[in-house]
Order: sequence, then C-alpha cells, then structure tokens
Amino acid sequence: MKEDSVHIIKRPHIVYRTPFEILGIFVLDGSGSMVEQTARGWTKADTVSMAVSDVLSWLKYSRNKNGFSFAIVNYDHRSVVKLKPIFVKDIEEYADYNPMEGLGGATYIFEGLKDAKMIAEEFLNGGSNRHVVVMLMTGGVDMTRHKTVPIANAIKRMENVSLAGCFFETVGADTSAMIEYADFVQSLCSSPDDFRTVDDYLSLREFFFSSISNRFHRLF
Repeated sequence: MKEDSVHIIKRPHIVYRTPFEILGIFVLDGSGSMVEQTARGWTKADTVSMAVSDVLSWLKYSRNKNGFSFAIVNYDHRSVVKLKPIFVKDIEEYADYNPMEGLGGATYIFEGLKDAKMIAEEFLNGGSNRHVVVMLMTGGVDMTRHKTVPIANAIKRMENVSLAGCFFETVGADTSAMIEYADFVQSLCSSPDDFRTVDDYLSLREFFFSSISNRFHRLF
C-alpha cells in the first residue's frame, strides 16, 4: 500500500509597507550640564539614554515599524552624529544612548541643529512622501542664540519637516531663569504643541513619543 504523500505549503513572507517614511532625528544635549541630577537621583544624561532606548525599542515592534527611521546627533560646543539614519527595525535594542559620550563642554544648540538639517536634507532627497521630525532636547543655556535662531527657522521652512523641542529643567535652579530658557526653546519649535518642559524620565519619554505621534497624525 502506497503511503500518502504530504505536501507542505510554504506561506509567502509578507512585508507590510506603509505609505510614508518618517525619519526622527534626536538632537541631544551632551554638555556639562547633563551631569546634573533629576528628582529621581539619576543624571540628566542617563535619563536621556533610557528614554531614547525605550522609545526605539517600543517602535521596533510596532505595526508601523517599516515606516520609521531614526538618527541621533549629540552636541555640546561640537556635534557628533551618534547614529546615521537607520530603520527602527534594525536598531540595537536597549543600547546606551548617553549623549555625553566624548562630550561634556559648553551648550551650542546651533551645532546640533546644523547636522540635523544636513541629515534631513539627505533623507528628503532620497524619495517621495518622506517626512522628518527633529526632536531637540537641551538642559542648559544656549551660548549660540544668534546662530541657533536662523538655522531653526531654516529647518521649519523645509517642506515635510517639523521641529519639536524640550527643555530639561534643573532641580532647585532659579525659577525665573528656567522659564526664560524654556521660552527660548519654545520659540524654536514649529508650533506651541511641539514644545515640552520636562524634569524626569517619564515626561521626557512622553515628549519623544508625542513628537513622533504628532507628525504621524498630521499625515492622516
């Protein structure tokens, strides 16, 4: 008696493609002020690293992961491209994103935005229906305001680009000074909704999530 043959049907591997591509560019303060502690007892730099890691790890498994890429620019009075644009699905999970690595000097926001602008331009030139969210985070006084304002305005004038920003408050610092610094960062943003003042890990992580989701919702 002949044995029945068994046919194994292989299912095709389906890659769900999104009708858009979003590049998130983290522009992270790596100046000396980031050694200051938050209310939880962590340094600002460690808080930033954990928040970025959480956001990227969460998006890595989201249903829209094929539509997201990320880049990271760290700055003090210099700028370092920590991570060139890479699909979120290919990002290493729970890596160390401490923005002070190799840095720790003065705060020149202009330097970070300068590299972010170049990365955004290259990404937008690579295809249609592409969008960029620049997420600026600073925890100190900007020493290059005369340069920062023009480049922030140039970024905001770019088609399909939004600039979000947050100011990381220092525990116990002068309140009036903190308000003045925060107002300046807000003036750099694309809209009031793109700004946030943060003072701990949870509020910083929420800022990153909301910046991405705001751009996502604007597309639909």
